[in-house]
Amino acid sequence: MSAFRSFNRVLAPAGLLAVGLLAACSDSGPMAPNEPLGGPSLNGMSIQAIPTPAEVVVAIGDPGAFETFTADNSGRATTEFWDNNSADNNGTTTSCNIGFFADGTFSSDCDNETEGTAANAGGFTQYFADGTENRDAAAFMLNGDFEYEVSLVGAVHGSPSEVGWFTVDGGVYTFHAVADWGNAVLGSSVTINTGGDDWGFYIKNAFNAQSGGCSDPDTDCSDAEGSFGSVQFQQFALFTNNAGDAYLVGVEDNELLLDETDHPLDSDYNDYIFRVEPQDVPESLDGRMTGGVSKLSSTAGDDDVSVSMTIHCDITLSNNININWGDGNHWHIDKPITSAFCSLEDDPTPPVAPINTFEGTAVGTFNGVDGYPIEFTFVDRGEGNGTLDAAGFTIYEQDGTTVLLQVDLQDAEEGNLQAHFDQPHGQKP
Repeated sequence: MSAFRSFNRVLAPAGLLAVGLLAACSDSGPMAPNEPLGGPSLNGMSIQAIPTPAEVVVAIGDPGAFETFTADNSGRATTEFWDNNSADNNGTTTSCNIGFFADGTFSSDCDNETEGTAANAGGFTQYFADGTENRDAAAFMLNGDFEYEVSLVGAVHGSPSEVGWFTVDGGVYTFHAVADWGNAVLGSSVTINTGGDDWGFYIKNAFNAQSGGCSDPDTDCSDAEGSFGSVQFQQFALFTNNAGDAYLVGVEDNELLLDETDHPLDSDYNDYIFRVEPQDVPESLDGRMTGGVSKLSSTAGDDDVSVSMTIHCDITLSNNININWGDGNHWHIDKPITSAFCSLEDDPTPPVAPINTFEGTAVGTFNGVDGYPIEFTFVDRGEGNGTLDAAGFTIYEQDGTTVLLQVDLQDAEEGNLQAHFDQPHGQKP
């Protein structure tokens, strides 16, 4: 398990933990489950849905907005940010920039075009912009609450660059290069799931030394605010389709001499073109889990760790988790947990239950002192036939980073975990 973070599925409403529901309510009396991120709930089960542009796109600085566009070469002094002739316009072709790619009128004979690029064009109707009359490309990142499939669908470049994605924490950038992207291998794709950290695109090369980049002087990132006339010269363009379930990102790799009178020296927007598809928000099923297991081993060598629980997937009910280890150490919670994701990955019978795996986070007491977070996974694999339930959890110090106790997910030789329908709140059919 990694550093403590909230699950991005079923989360406690604001203020819920502060109230605590007076700690110890029982299973009597219905309480409405909170809505999971990405969609409403129905009978305690969250509905799978593609996150919307408002959820996906994280504006940086100026509040960018999606605008309709017209792909032409009328000049950026009067219209959108890509509207200027490109160095890739070879005399007969004037539709080699990202606007034409977005609306599907991209030429198949642009200079330095990777074969197959034009065949992937089209399907995008709005661009993300800010500045005067929304003519500039807006700085952006993508919400780390979701998983993404990212594919290189086009390239028009004279020299390869290092291209990839990044996260940033406290001003420190972490870069993840994708070699096939920089080498313009169309169709090359990666799955990006940061576990909660927002992310963006970056580009790095030795021939584009512009000041103001995220890693000056040779690296530029999509979170850099700028325009055609000011540092950091924005080198990233973002589009979405009518349905709002797919995005197009253009990344520029060559030096840009951009002002209101000069033409750029390369395909103006952009040299690397990516299709970004956020994935369905996973379902979190309704149910509860009870029981306990013992003789678990921690990474520090404890071999007598035990855990017992009564926990609810809708997280609004009171919960009880007790963990004991070592010479009298005790972690405890008796209030709503912070987040939960419940799923059916294996057979929990008997009895019949809608879930068998419970992942979650909470904040509880350690030896009577409050404020110690936990991240946990409990698995009910049924009864008999040699099946073993499983448990794993990490308890952190109050800073939420330093590990107090880590028990990697493991089969439990002693005890029993039991998944149930969450009666009476989710009646057994």
